[in-house]
Amino acid sequence: MSLSNATERYSLMETSRTVVYLTTGLRLGGAEIQMSSLASGFVRRGWRVIVVSMLPTDSPLDNRLAASGVTVVSLDMRPGVPNPTAIWKLAGMLRDYGADVLHSHMVKANILARLARKLANVPVQISTAHNTIEGGRWVQWAYRLTDSMADITTNVSRRAVDRYIEIRAVPADRIQLMRNGLDVSQFEQDHEGRQRCREELGVTSSFVWIAVGRLAPAKDYRNMLDAFRTVVSRRSDARLLIVGNGPLEAEIAEKVKTLALAESVFMLGERNDVPALMNAADAYVMSSAWEGAPVVLLEAAASRLPIVATDVGGNSELVVQGKTGLLVRPHDPAALGDTMIRIMAASPEDRAEMGRSGRERTENEFGLEAILDQWEIMYVELLRQKADGD
Repeated sequence: MSLSNATERYSLMETSRTVVYLTTGLRLGGAEIQMSSLASGFVRRGWRVIVVSMLPTDSPLDNRLAASGVTVVSLDMRPGVPNPTAIWKLAGMLRDYGADVLHSHMVKANILARLARKLANVPVQISTAHNTIEGGRWVQWAYRLTDSMADITTNVSRRAVDRYIEIRAVPADRIQLMRNGLDVSQFEQDHEGRQRCREELGVTSSFVWIAVGRLAPAKDYRNMLDAFRTVVSRRSDARLLIVGNGPLEAEIAEKVKTLALAESVFMLGERNDVPALMNAADAYVMSSAWEGAPVVLLEAAASRLPIVATDVGGNSELVVQGKTGLLVRPHDPAALGDTMIRIMAASPEDRAEMGRSGRERTENEFGLEAILDQWEIMYVELLRQKADGD
C-alpha cells in the first residue's frame, strides 16, 4: 500500500490520529533521539503526539520535543525499581489521551506497553527494539510471553531482526526491519564554524577523531583507548574527542591517565552541539562490542566523515566497506588502531570521497522523511485492519 492510499483509507475512519510514544527515559542516546525524531515528524504530519517517559524527564530532549509541539509526560518511575502500579498509571494516560497507536521503544518500555495496552484498549501497539542485545535471558522470555499483546515488533538492523528470530524472542512472521532515519540537514558543512570550534578545542593543527556515545560497556571504550595509544605512538598529531556520559565515565577517565593520553584525548561529556563537533572532526571511530543500528554512524556519514567502526550489529548495513569507511573486528585494539592509521595515511582526496559517498548514501537511503513514510504506512494499515475487524 502506498502512503497516499493508506492516508486516504485512514481519512475515512472516524477516529482521531493520536500516537503515544513510550520510552524508558529521555537521555541523549541513539534510541531516544530516534524516537524524538519520529515524534516531531508526526506532529508536522498532523498527528497528535504524546511522549511518555518511564523515568522523570530532565533532559535537553524535553525542550526539543515541547518546542516541536509534542506533549511530554512522565510515569516518574525510579531507575532499577520495578513498579507494577505503572501499568495502571500508563493505561489511565492512554485512555485520557485517546491513543490510537502506542509505539514503545526499548525492552522495558516494550513490555510495559504490551501490558497496559489491553487495559486501555489501544487499537495498535508496536514494540521497537534498538539493539541486537537488550539484556539477559529474561528479555528473551519477557518478549516471548508477551508477544501476543503487541501487533508487531520491529528492530533497527537486519542482524538484530535475525538474532531475535534465532533466540525465539519473536516469531519470524511477527517481526519486521524498520531502519533508523536522520534529518541530514542538521549536519551541513560550515568551514568558518569548523575553524572556530577547532580553535576553541585547541586542535587547529591536529587530525581529530570523534566518538559519540554513552560511556557504557556496549561501546567498549577500553578497546578504543588501547587502539588510540597505538595511533598516538605513530601519529603525535592525533586527537580524540569522546562525547557522552554514563556509568563508566570515571573508569574511562582513569584509563586515559594510565595510558598517558591526557594530552591527546578530550572527554567532553554530554553535549548539545554534536553537529558542530562532527563538523570540526576529520574522522569518526566506533569501538562497540555490540550494537543495533547506531544513529551516530548516520550522523557521522551525514557530516561527510570517513568512518572506522567495529563490525557488530547493523554497522555493516550503515558503513560500506572501503567506500564510506572501514570495518574491523570487535575486541581487537591492534586492528582498530592500524585501521585508524590507514585512514589518517590516506590522501585528503580519498577521505573526502569517503565522506561524500557516506553523505549521499545517508540522504538516499536513510533520510528521515522516507522513514517517516514507512512508519505512517504501518500505523495507518494496522489501524485500518482494526477498523475492518482484522
